[in-house]
Amino acid sequence: MKSYREIADSVFARREQYVIAQRKKKQLVTRVTASVGSVALVSLAGIALLRSDAFRETPPISDGGATTTTTHIPTEGEDTTTTTVNTTVPAPTTDGGVVAPTTTATTVPTTAPSKTEPPKTTATTTAPTKLLITGDEPDDYGADCFGDESPKFRYGEISPLLKEAMEKNKDANAIYAVLVAVCPRFDQASAMDEMNKAVEEFKATDEMVQLAEQEKWGEYHNRVTNFKVEYGINLANLEVDALAKLSETELFDLVADAYSKPSDEVSPIVLTLHMYSYRASYFYSAVLSADAINELAERGTYMFWLDSPDTINDVYNDSGYNVDE
Repeated sequence: MKSYREIADSVFARREQYVIAQRKKKQLVTRVTASVGSVALVSLAGIALLRSDAFRETPPISDGGATTTTTHIPTEGEDTTTTTVNTTVPAPTTDGGVVAPTTTATTVPTTAPSKTEPPKTTATTTAPTKLLITGDEPDDYGADCFGDESPKFRYGEISPLLKEAMEKNKDANAIYAVLVAVCPRFDQASAMDEMNKAVEEFKATDEMVQLAEQEKWGEYHNRVTNFKVEYGINLANLEVDALAKLSETELFDLVADAYSKPSDEVSPIVLTLHMYSYRASYFYSAVLSADAINELAERGTYMFWLDSPDTINDVYNDSGYNVDE
């Protein structure tokens, strides 16, 4: 009999294979559409040529004269000579005879080409230096939401301070030190539908069916609850992977950093981030371009703040923002 962990892993694997299959179908449709479009363009171009006079032009007729040019390829140090022979085609005389053809040979000396090769040049290019943008003071966006109502994750939101910095440096080769909270899209009906399908697959496994038949409802519901939590964690980890691929530096785990320090050394903004992230466990320090920030914001699974040295995280050590290597 499979363990709970094995059953959950099996369901997750099937769901992931389904998502990959759907993605491949979309890519195939895109490629087929592009191929059909190319064939159509070639066909139209062929019709246009047939309707034009491109294939109906009459080649020029020779006037009867012929010129033959002979070039002698010299050995090393020898001059090049080019001989041009003009041959006149015989023409009939008035008395019915034929005038013998005449041949004129002209020799034109030319200078042998120099074998000296031009000097080779090596171009050296230097990668442009990226301007790192940080905050002069901690970005406390959302910190005022604490109170009777718990802060709610704002899907894809960028703090006003970070937006201002991005606008100010939009024409520069800039990258931004940011704090990022991560949360899957549980606000979308489609995301909830996918999770519910996975849960139903989990309930249909032999072990879960046996628990229901034995009416062990306590264990049954606990396993369903744990499966939903692990499903959400799996989605969150996928979003972290997407964030890591776009970051100019390795992600800095602010959760692990906070647990490793005394509470009085943890920045207040870090405490704010943990209230917004999924299960208070998915928030990071990263370095992103403006395009990357906007791309991730469109996914809706991140919130962004402008990072500053006052955040007290080790990403500001000597090897921190080494982005030009």
